[in-house]
Amino acid sequence: MAVKIRKPAKPISFPLKFPKARASYSYAVAGKWAKGTAENWGSIATDHGIANVWDLIMYNFQCRNPEEVNWCMQEFLKCTKSNDGKNFSFSPGDANPTVHIPPVGFTAVTSDDVAARDLILKILSLPEVKQFAFQTPSATVSAKLFADVVTHLTSHTILCSGNSAGLPATALGRWFGSGNIFVIREPGKRSKLKDGIVLHEATHAGLDVAKKKMLTLEAEVCGYVAEAAFSLLVNKVPLTFNPFALGVKMSPIRQWASALALEVLQHRAAGKSSPYVIANTNGKLSMLRIFIRADPVHKAEAETDHPDDGV
Repeated sequence: MAVKIRKPAKPISFPLKFPKARASYSYAVAGKWAKGTAENWGSIATDHGIANVWDLIMYNFQCRNPEEVNWCMQEFLKCTKSNDGKNFSFSPGDANPTVHIPPVGFTAVTSDDVAARDLILKILSLPEVKQFAFQTPSATVSAKLFADVVTHLTSHTILCSGNSAGLPATALGRWFGSGNIFVIREPGKRSKLKDGIVLHEATHAGLDVAKKKMLTLEAEVCGYVAEAAFSLLVNKVPLTFNPFALGVKMSPIRQWASALALEVLQHRAAGKSSPYVIANTNGKLSMLRIFIRADPVHKAEAETDHPDDGV
């Protein structure tokens, strides 16, 4: 059985410069085990008081997908041997048998990170996610797009974080394509609004996975329409709903996104399984674009390229 490897989509810095390692440990010297007995990630973690072996692995390689870890072991440590035929193992003959020990207290995966991943997977497993599909001039959003995100979440090629330090003050979640990281603020506190934001950001993740080239403006169009369609379905809003009616408390962006989402859902309700084609014949798409461009959160990035380098 051949060891499976997968080159990470994002560059990996080895050794990691920050936070600074407290030690560099060579498990082999001159072709012999440094301590006279075979070593592995678990034994090194135990020797250095690291309770979770993934904290040690992720500190070294910034990934936790097993195939990506295998690639890093081969690339950085020059591992060529395997004990089980599935994963590379440490060997005294490795050309660069050195791993780096994280500082005391370093944690690669927190309980909030696990909660963020669980929440995202829970939202993307809801039946409503499969009940709409639409096509804009730039991309198609369908159940497959979200299923592809789930595949990467399950394999840990998309990582999740509950640390909101990098989020804008008002943001409940965000897809960071630069690092393939999905961030959710306070993932233990669920709300209908947050559920919709998860679906919105999962749309961005899916477009990145699919390597769709487009402006961030067009990706936001996809995200807001998907979020609106999902929210209408989850909240069982009738398709006769008027988002512009007096008393409706919605931002202009969400009003126009809801107007388009209603068209998407009416298309499906009519028994049509093909994605609804969003065109600009009735001006709704133009209005959504106008308000996204004008929004303080989006105007600086609207005309920039959306991440499209895959996962």
